[in-house]
Amino acid sequence: MFSFESDRGLFHAPDSESRGLSVRVIPYGRVPAAMTTFVVATDSVHTSAALCDYLFDRVDDGDTVYAINSLHDSDADPEAIRDGKDALNAVASRLAAVTTVETEQFTRGNVPAEDILSFSEEIDADEIVIGVRKPSATNKAAIGSVTEQVLLHSDRPMAVIPRETHR
Repeated sequence: MFSFESDRGLFHAPDSESRGLSVRVIPYGRVPAAMTTFVVATDSVHTSAALCDYLFDRVDDGDTVYAINSLHDSDADPEAIRDGKDALNAVASRLAAVTTVETEQFTRGNVPAEDILSFSEEIDADEIVIGVRKPSATNKAAIGSVTEQVLLHSDRPMAVIPRETHR
C-alpha cells in the first residue's frame, strides 16, 4: 500500500514495492514555513495589542513567541510589576491560540534594551518585535530610547510597530 497526503487529503494506492511507505505531497509553491522564534518586547497592554495585531497573521503553530517585559529597577514598584505582567498576559491571551507563547518579566536591574538584546541572543531569536510611540504634542522624539538602543545594537531582523500615544 502506497500512501500520500496532499491538500485534498490522504490517499492510499496499492504498490507492492513501497511496503507501507508514506509520502507527503506538497503542491508546487506551498513549502511549509520554517519555525520562527520571535522576541516580543512590551511595556504596556497598549504596546502588546499593537504587536499582537502585527504578529497574529504572521505566526504559525510551529513558531514560538517569547514575550518579555524588562523593568530597569530590581526594586520596581508593585504597580510597574503589575503593569508589566498585564502586558505579558495580553500577548499570551491574544496569541496562544495560534502559536506557542512564553512570557518572562526581567527585574535584574538592567536597562530594558540590554535585556531585550541579551535575551534575543540567548535564545537565538529570528526576529525582534518592538513598539514605537508616535510623537505627542509634548514629546517630539520620533522613537523611544529603548527602541533606539535596540535598533542601533541588534544584529537580528526587527519589526518596529507604531502604536498610539496614550495621554
